[in-house]
Amino acid sequence: MTDTPFDSRSRAALGRQLVRTAREAALGTVDADGGPNVSHIASATLADGAPLLLMSDLSAHTRNLKRDPRASLLYTGTTERGADTNTRPRISLRGTVAPVADRPLARARFLRRHPDAALYIDFGDFHLMRFDVEAVHIVGGFARAAGLRPERILAPPDLAEAIAGMDDGACEHMNDDHRDALAVIARHAGGEGEEWTAIGIDPQGIDLSDGERIVRAEFETPVGDGKGLRLALKVLADRARAAL
Repeated sequence: MTDTPFDSRSRAALGRQLVRTAREAALGTVDADGGPNVSHIASATLADGAPLLLMSDLSAHTRNLKRDPRASLLYTGTTERGADTNTRPRISLRGTVAPVADRPLARARFLRRHPDAALYIDFGDFHLMRFDVEAVHIVGGFARAAGLRPERILAPPDLAEAIAGMDDGACEHMNDDHRDALAVIARHAGGEGEEWTAIGIDPQGIDLSDGERIVRAEFETPVGDGKGLRLALKVLADRARAAL
């Protein structure tokens, strides 16, 4: 158990970290008989931080959600080898599931996190779905649990809408022209090695992957336009270089 503060700000930062760096989650839905059903699902996030899910019509959870859109998601972090499993950070979300509003943008974000999904994402029986968060419960370790308002782990809607349209181009630009900066940012965020790519940019930060791990670096303040985004990324790189 750590002795660091677990105040509202710490909880919110941990919550964003857990959801935005995840590739998978446990999904809870309601079966036809009213009983609970828990399954595994691949996960990404939209620019505002809402979970983005790819669902097949063949899955039991998809059939459940067509009857009842209520659902829950559980994301778990990692802990040191041999440590008590109760110290593992985790976050539970409760909400409803619905089709995404902008499939092309969602598709690009999902494929950057799950490139293998390109084999089937465009099949007619696969659907990109948005999880609208209504309640949050977070555990930061043993005896460190609390509720959070959903907006504490989500980006401001107006800023998210503005950055969503820049996300694809910004990731491509960073990956093509600034791989050195991405590697420095990733190492400062806890990653190792040099081969890191941007897989998602949002008003509050950037998500980076080396093909296996995902790390996240957050901006000092949320951004909502191209100028602010460029400055925030430069500040991240400069801060990382100074620290390393």
